[in-house]
This record gives sequence, C-alpha cells and structure tokens, in this order.
Amino acid sequence: KSTHIFMALAAGWAVSALVQVPALARSAQSMPAGWVGTWTAPRHRVPLSSDFHVSVWGRNASATRDVDLSIEPDGDGTLKITEAVVDERGRRKPFSTAVTEVRLRLRQQNGTSGTSPLVTVTSAETRYLGGVEDRVDMTGVTVILSPVPLRSDAMNFRYDTPRGTGSLGETLVRARAAPARCPRRSSSTPSAACWTRTGWRS
Repeated sequence: KSTHIFMALAAGWAVSALVQVPALARSAQSMPAGWVGTWTAPRHRVPLSSDFHVSVWGRNASATRDVDLSIEPDGDGTLKITEAVVDERGRRKPFSTAVTEVRLRLRQQNGTSGTSPLVTVTSAETRYLGGVEDRVDMTGVTVILSPVPLRSDAMNFRYDTPRGTGSLGETLVRARAAPARCPRRSSSTPSAACWTRTGWRS
C-alpha cells in the first residue's frame, strides 16, 4: 500500500510540475516596460486624382492607411493595418476598407532591453469589409521592430509580405491616453485639474 501511495504522490508532483513549467517560462519572457503599450503611426494619406480613380471613387477621394500596434507585458502583440478610401470629409467609401491583423509573439533578445526584440508571427489575415466579408490568409509575412536612438517614445517598424505587395516601414510613436473629462463641480468637493474644450481647468 505504501508503494502505491508513493507512486500516486509522485504522479501528482509530475503533473504539478508540467503545469507550472509553461507559466514560469512565460513569465521569464516578459517584455521590458519600454516596449509595452500601444503604438501608432501618423495616418498615411494619398489623393486619388487620376481619371480612373475619379470614375470609381468620385472627386476629392484619398487612400488612407492607419497602423496600430499593441504589446502586452507577457510579449503577446497585435498589429493592425487599416486601409480605406475616404471622401473629402474623411468618411470611408463603401467596400473600400481592408483590415490586416497580425498576431505576434515578442521575446527579449540577449536579456537586454535596448536591443530589437525577436518577433514571431503566429497568425496573419486580411479582412475585406463590406457586403460578404472576405478573409485572406497572409502566411509568410514578417515584422521587425527596432528602437529609435535617443527616443523612448518611438520605434522603427517594418512589415513585409512574401511578394512585396503591401510591404511598408513606419516610425511608430507611443499613443497617449486622452485626458479625463471634468466632473461636475460641487460646492462641497472641489474638482482636480482636468481638460475642457477651452483648455485646462482646476
């Protein structure tokens, strides 16, 4: 009986170890704080003024591209590239929007926070919005991230497709949180400094 009890305990310890190892390995790969957060690029906008573009999209239309990257402390990341055609008021034209979403896994390289992380693409697809939504698998894309010298609020970013179509490079900047709205004033509770349409108020 004692032998059976020992074997049962040993099996339990082995299962416990198997459960804990992935968690320990994952925590060991946590990203330095300087990489964690939400990053964006300035909107890329190109006027569509050729006769062909005017016949399809109308006058004063533009092609736009937005790039957003979010990185979690555990190294998981999501890259989103949104391309669309907009009118002069910035409204998207129907059936013109394509969203490429790339899931990433980042690992710190050589145990230092100042070098480029090792980036693995775990999945990638492009969705074409409007009507019946089409999805295209983007197997083979690569993403490279590198620090900008002397800047902690920016990173260089490179996205490449196997055939080169749609490849791009940008400098991403850390997104800033919008300031909180002012609460209603109270005679008993003074409000802290906050932002209004006319400026800062205390």
